[in-house]
Amino acid sequence: MDLIDLSEGKVISKRWVVDEKLGEGSCATVYKVHDLNDTRVKAALKVS
Repeated sequence: MDLIDLSEGKVISKRWVVDEKLGEGSCATVYKVHDLNDTRVKAALKVS
């Protein structure tokens, strides 16, 4: 389902850095990301 290339290290919206792909379903893919300005801030990014 990878329609968008969000490989490790890719920067999203000049703020979030992709760490790894966590999983995917039939409608979306979830990635673990961290804040470019504060690496202590982690989040999940859902792309559908």
